Amino acid sequence: MLHCGGEGHPIHYISDYKMTVLARYDKDELGRTVIETFWAGDPNFNAGPVAFPSALDAEIIRQIENKNLKPHQNKWERWNLSAIDLPQMMSSLGGTVTVNVFNAYIASQENTLVTSDVSCPRMSLIPTSFSNVDTSEPNQHITIQFGDYIFKALREYWNEITSDEFLRSIEVINNKSDKELATLAKQAIKAISVVPIDQIKFGINDQLALFSPPSRMWKFAEQGDFNQEKLN
Repeated sequence: MLHCGGEGHPIHYISDYKMTVLARYDKDELGRTVIETFWAGDPNFNAGPVAFPSALDAEIIRQIENKNLKPHQNKWERWNLSAIDLPQMMSSLGGTVTVNVFNAYIASQENTLVTSDVSCPRMSLIPTSFSNVDTSEPNQHITIQFGDYIFKALREYWNEITSDEFLRSIEVINNKSDKELATLAKQAIKAISVVPIDQIKFGINDQLALFSPPSRMWKFAEQGDFNQEKLN
């Protein structure tokens, strides 16, 4: 999704974890500088920018996406969510924007990540909507808050998938340098296959997966009774 630059509305956000998004600069048809944010979700229902509680997962997706870019396309970068003008995005979308909080990757029974018609692995996301923000004053600071239920759900999923490895490491991961994150992401990508959905014979959406930094291994858990909406 593109949104034009201009008088920004800096945001503060209340969250249990530092939220990372992917973004890049581009030009629109009028030659104006715009910012494109990385979106996911059902375009007819809750598509919106993806917020990653773990900078490592943002880096994994960034590297996968950048590898598949065309030569003329700018590369994705990791930004803090506070750098994105969500209020302006809300205004361009009729007053409401959905932010999809990353939970885990969708995996097959064969322990591979799954893609559909795009290069990005399918993700399990928790959508949350923000609306009715007053943007009448330029440069005013605006605060948004992610609901406690989101982090309760994330911790339950992460612990189910990795025991407590992921949860114990997330703060450390979010404070690593760009170089350290890039190295970890390369290790994670090298250790997993990402397979198009039409090449998977069975068990397409049977598991959730995360890369666990402490063990340097991918961890999997059966979807089972998870009541999580799967989005692509």
